[in-house]
Amino acid sequence: MMRTHLAVLAVLLGSALAVAQPAPAPSDAKVAQADALFEEGRALEDQGKLKEACERYDESYAINPAALGVMIHVAQCQSRFDKVATALAMYVSARDHAREAHADEIVAVAEDNIAKLTPIVPHLQVVVADHRDDLVVSIDGKRVAVADLADLQLDPGPHDIVVVAPDRHPHRERVVLAKRDRRALKIAELEHVHRLAVPIAITSAGGALLIAGIVTGAIASGNYHTALKNDCTNEDANKCTAKGVTATNQARQLGDIGTAIAITGVAALAVGGVLGWRAWPRDEDRAVAVVPVVGDGSVGIVATGRF
Repeated sequence: MMRTHLAVLAVLLGSALAVAQPAPAPSDAKVAQADALFEEGRALEDQGKLKEACERYDESYAINPAALGVMIHVAQCQSRFDKVATALAMYVSARDHAREAHADEIVAVAEDNIAKLTPIVPHLQVVVADHRDDLVVSIDGKRVAVADLADLQLDPGPHDIVVVAPDRHPHRERVVLAKRDRRALKIAELEHVHRLAVPIAITSAGGALLIAGIVTGAIASGNYHTALKNDCTNEDANKCTAKGVTATNQARQLGDIGTAIAITGVAALAVGGVLGWRAWPRDEDRAVAVVPVVGDGSVGIVATGRF
C-alpha cells in the first residue's frame, strides 16, 4: 500500500515537534496554516490521492520547515516518486534535527529509511581535465563545489551539467542515471574562446552596411540626374514636369536611405573597432564567464573572471 502512516508518529506529526532553524520561526498564524495543510494532506492520502497529498505536505513544509513530522512525510513522498537522493537528504536532515529535539521515534524512522535508500541512490563522479580555480560547475542549474564532484548523489533521471570558465567555451552535457548507478563523467579541457569573434562580426557588418549605403547613394544620384535630364527644363529641379517632380523626390528619398545606411555602417565600424581593441588578448586581462544558479529560495548568476 502507498499509505505509510505510523502509529508511533500519530501524536508527533505536524508542528508538535519543531526545532530551531536558521530562518525566522513562522508566526502562530503561519504554523496553524501549515498544520491545516498537513491535515489536508493526510486526508487526501487516506483517500489514495497521493499526488495531491504530497503537494499539501510540500506546501506545509514551505511554511513551517521546522515540523519534523512534515519533513518525514515530504521525504516519503520524494521516495515514492523516485526522488531517492532528495528523499535521502531530507531523511538525514530530519534525523539530525530530531536528535537535537530528542525525538527518538523520528530518529528511528529516519534512520530506517536512510538504510533502505542509501544502496539505491545513484552516484555520479565528474572529472574535469581543466584544473582551474575559477572553474564553475552547475548541475540542473545549481552550482556545485568542485570538491564535491568526486561523489554526487543525484535522483534517477536526466541531469544537465554545465562547466564554464573565463576565456573558455562552456561545456554542456546531459547524463541519465538509474537507481544504483555508479557513473563517472570525464570532461575534457575546455576550448579557448576566440575573443575577437564578436568584434570581427560587428566590423564586417559595418563594412557591408557602409558599402551598401554608398551603392544606394550612387543609384539615387544617378536616378536624380536622369530625372533632371529627361523631365526638367534645362536640368533645373524647379522646372520639372509632374513625372520629373515624382522622380526627383524618389531619388532624394533613396539618397536619404543610403546616407542612413552608410552612417549605421560607420557606427558599426567604430563599435567593432573599440570592442576589438578591448578584446585584444592581454596577459593581465581575462574575460568574464557567467552561469545561472538556483539555490534554496534564491535565483541568480555566478560570474568569474576579471571585472
